[in-house]
Amino acid sequence: MDISTVPVDQLSYNQAIEELQQIVAEMQDANCDVDNLTAYTRRAAALITECRRRLTLADDELQQILATLNPEQSAE
Repeated sequence: MDISTVPVDQLSYNQAIEELQQIVAEMQDANCDVDNLTAYTRRAAALITECRRRLTLADDELQQILATLNPEQSAE
């Protein structure tokens, strides 16, 4: 498997998760090239960071939307 050169912020969330799953599978393979472990780990860390960032943003936005549906609760 070649490490993707596409910046993680240009991938969709699903593409990032799919690439992360591919990296994990490659790293678990008994024939994994040890020389690539650092690159795989670096790319996986970048993908995880980007996915977490997007999930946090989505959660924040959902909380804001839900707060507008029940304004009494947001005043508490």
